[in-house]
Amino acid sequence: MPHPPWAITLTDLRAIPCTSVGIPDVMGAAEIAELLGVSKSRVDQLTRQKGFPDGKRLRMGTVWSTKDVEAWIAKHRPPKDPHG
Repeated sequence: MPHPPWAITLTDLRAIPCTSVGIPDVMGAAEIAELLGVSKSRVDQLTRQKGFPDGKRLRMGTVWSTKDVEAWIAKHRPPKDPHG
């Protein structure tokens, strides 16, 4: 059955940036690990280092601003050389 023209599909919802509906763009340790290509244990070490962005502790765990983490990565983690 087709959706009425005013209906929003799950695909439509996924295309809406979280910040546009008042949800901050954040990431947890698993997302940081995936982004960096490291283990969650390594992320735990990195997040305890001086200079890593402050996170917000929630019941489910700590989350960090995606923008702050990406800025930290750009400053502290130079891109890997693809030639080894």
